[in-house]
Amino acid sequence: MNGDRAHLDSIELPPFRRAIAAGVDSVMVAHVTVPALDSDPNHVATISPAIVSDLLEKQLGFKGIIVTDALDMAGLTHLFADNIGRAAVEAFKAGNDLLLIPADFPASYNAMLQAVQAGEISRERLDRSVLKILKAKASLGLQEARLVDVGAIDKAWASWRTWLLGNMWPTRRLRWFGIMARFCRSSLLLRIVEPGRLHFRIQPKRRHTIR
Repeated sequence: MNGDRAHLDSIELPPFRRAIAAGVDSVMVAHVTVPALDSDPNHVATISPAIVSDLLEKQLGFKGIIVTDALDMAGLTHLFADNIGRAAVEAFKAGNDLLLIPADFPASYNAMLQAVQAGEISRERLDRSVLKILKAKASLGLQEARLVDVGAIDKAWASWRTWLLGNMWPTRRLRWFGIMARFCRSSLLLRIVEPGRLHFRIQPKRRHTIR
């Protein structure tokens, strides 16, 4: 991403500010370089404290869970070809809380363990991320209901669909269903939260380096 800071502030960052102000629970960091924020050519956003910790947490005030994109993606792994486990360590040190899909799980686990044991990652820093995740689980009642009621999905969708049909103009409703139909042909629908709120993530058949 080659825009200067003024461009980022006017185009790329406003959606994040709005989402954070609205109380979004988590933010995913991509494996992209942003020279305006971190001039190191070997620092993609995932492993950049300037982007994750300074920008996202301090400047934008995000207090929720920070999630990496898949750590097995070439946009990151090529930087750690000689020691793939370090990708997880550097991502965590940058400020990420949740490390997704490491390229080599045993190597990543051992690298994280060694970093904590050697004091490179403090116990306080580790506990801070763990506490965020535990709070998120508790907010969903997962300490009491640990299994998903798959049978409730149809009921949730029916309630949400009823709300949608009753609250949209016909022309807009048809257009919206057409868009969703196209999404669903190539995407994964993650969850329906409640009537009027549908959370989904678009997972295209082709991977894109910028999200």
